Amino acid sequence: MYEERIIAYIDILGFTKKIENTVENLEMTQKIYDFISLVHKDFFKEIDKKEKFLDSSYEVTQSSDCLAISYVASEKASVFRMLMSLLYLQIDAIQNGLLLRGAVTCGKLIHDKTHLFGPAMNAVVDMEKNISIFPRIIVNKEVLDKAIENPFGSNGREDEEKYLKELLKTDFDGFYYIDYFLQGCEALMEDYGCECLPEYLKDICRIIDKNEQSLDIKIIQKTNWLKNNYNMLLTNLKNDERCKDVEKELKLLKEYKIVKEIKM
Repeated sequence: MYEERIIAYIDILGFTKKIENTVENLEMTQKIYDFISLVHKDFFKEIDKKEKFLDSSYEVTQSSDCLAISYVASEKASVFRMLMSLLYLQIDAIQNGLLLRGAVTCGKLIHDKTHLFGPAMNAVVDMEKNISIFPRIIVNKEVLDKAIENPFGSNGREDEEKYLKELLKTDFDGFYYIDYFLQGCEALMEDYGCECLPEYLKDICRIIDKNEQSLDIKIIQKTNWLKNNYNMLLTNLKNDERCKDVEKELKLLKEYKIVKEIKM
């Protein structure tokens, strides 16, 4: 009965506190509602219709702050679909004041409208709980191997590997994660132009500024990780010729000092 599937397991960080605040904050209620609605959307449905692909094997299960998304591993471009969907989810989360933590792996899984279980589910939950740690979605090596077996469109195996590795970043601890910083900005520039970038960086700043008030060591460590990546992103964009039109706005954005080490 098991299928070989690509599975992502995502946690919306700080969800419980945000839900408590929604009782008197209708704007936050709407933001969370809209974000969860986006999770249930198959980003590639319209592309599939246009290209006359077979129906997607996309499945999603959501319970409170936990999301599980999966594709059949042998489906054409299954890994590309998964990682691009997660990149856009992270961008949307940032724009709504939310941070995501999660993991992506592959393995034996049953996932349909009413069932979700299997060894792959156990593995991805463990990765999210014990390895991801920071507001990032990590991706294991087996997933990249699956991507090369089932490339997107007319991509060859080498092209697919090159493209996906550009979408990912190797973190300080050696794990790949989906780069919603630089690659998030690349996606936004492609869709809307560079004019939208300063606002995206401001969205990240708002999350950092809010979390800086916390005395919780775990939140401080996550915030420092976010600061490091934001600072690197800001430096890269300031030096990017494509961002000349928003250079003045980028120069007005602040850089953060890291007051504590990231170590967990």
